[in-house]
Amino acid sequence: MLTRSLYSFALALMVAAPASAGVAVFEVTGTVVSANVNSGPFVGTTVGMTARLTYQVTTPGTPDPAGQYTVLPIVGSSVSMVVGPNSTGSASTTATVLFRNAHPVADGIYMNPLPLTGTSAVNFSFSECTGAIFHSLDPLANLGAYPSSAWCVYDWSILGPGVSLEFQPATFSIAALPPGAAFCFGDGLDATHTTACPCGNTGAAGRGCANSTNASGALLAAAGEVASDTVVLSGSSMPATVSCIYLQGTAFDDLVFGDGVRCTGGTLLRLRTRANVGGASSFPDSTDTITLSQRGGVAIGSGLTRHYQTYYRNSAPLYCPPETFNVTNGYTIVW
Repeated sequence: MLTRSLYSFALALMVAAPASAGVAVFEVTGTVVSANVNSGPFVGTTVGMTARLTYQVTTPGTPDPAGQYTVLPIVGSSVSMVVGPNSTGSASTTATVLFRNAHPVADGIYMNPLPLTGTSAVNFSFSECTGAIFHSLDPLANLGAYPSSAWCVYDWSILGPGVSLEFQPATFSIAALPPGAAFCFGDGLDATHTTACPCGNTGAAGRGCANSTNASGALLAAAGEVASDTVVLSGSSMPATVSCIYLQGTAFDDLVFGDGVRCTGGTLLRLRTRANVGGASSFPDSTDTITLSQRGGVAIGSGLTRHYQTYYRNSAPLYCPPETFNVTNGYTIVW
């Protein structure tokens, strides 16, 4: 593992005036390659465990010139450091990260040591030394996943009293802030509801109950912005060509629903029926002339909360009899 810290940069070049504003989600994933932990939340960590560092940054937006960098504030409450089954958050509300676009002739980020709750600070930085990854100083103009195989130098570690952890990164990704939050997971871990998957068909973390074609269960996610009324619901990991229904509710529920668990309740509205392609579909899609909020009868900026799930045919009578349908996890949006 290459664990070389990036050099510090002098404040030699001034960044141009902001062009736009937003929140970006930074995430790095990988595995543990060295572990010696005697205290703190990561006791019991072993080599080979998966690791994930996630946090949000606020960005004022910047234009495109290369050869510069900008300092972005980290949203302390958004920090999540997960190693194997254990996790912790941030112990700081003033942490920052340096976002670089070809400065000098390099793209990458340099995160100042980020204090973690109950343990030492996490260090993370990487540099792609040809300046070929990013094309703007605005993270929201550089959405995507960037493999560590393209980096020429990096450092990802937690080093301090009672803890020595080093990680091999796999990817660093930048995503836009999601328009809401997922809930109602059929993974046996979600404490927000009590109904278990009906026939022991527990799914993977963050998904619905397992179905006959995917043991991880189906996934409902969302992308877009509430403010611009561009939110799109996307269902995946369902049987390949079956029909499904996108559902909206005004309240929570908690009951067995076919081969899954439905947590969307109150006044229910069938938003749209879709025919899956490759086990996936979305609403709205290119065939629609209406937005999600319009179809759901909610006004942008109203502050109303709506809950969504997608239920789908699962025509395998012997899989989890007697039902032949299942449901994704849920997704909540505050309009």
